[in-house]
Amino acid sequence: MSNKKDKISEGDLVYVPSSVRLIQTHVDGSVARYSTTDKPMGVILTKKPENIKEFLLKGDLPKEVQTGTSWSNYCEVLYNSERWLVHHQDIYEMREK
Repeated sequence: MSNKKDKISEGDLVYVPSSVRLIQTHVDGSVARYSTTDKPMGVILTKKPENIKEFLLKGDLPKEVQTGTSWSNYCEVLYNSERWLVHHQDIYEMREK
């Protein structure tokens, strides 16, 4: 059985409901900033979970961050002209009316 979220591609406009936590991290993987959505919105998906780990490992990160999976279930989205991480379960495919 195929998951509807499998159809979402990088570059797609995705739906994020209200009360979802958006996170930005330091290079070492610790949380730098966070924000909670106050209303539903559309954001651009820039990295899917399967690509986030590779993306996060490109820098000179400490070994514990490189081998950890704490961010492996997160997607990167573009929100208010900034890149944020959001849990993959909190994004949804946009539907036309």
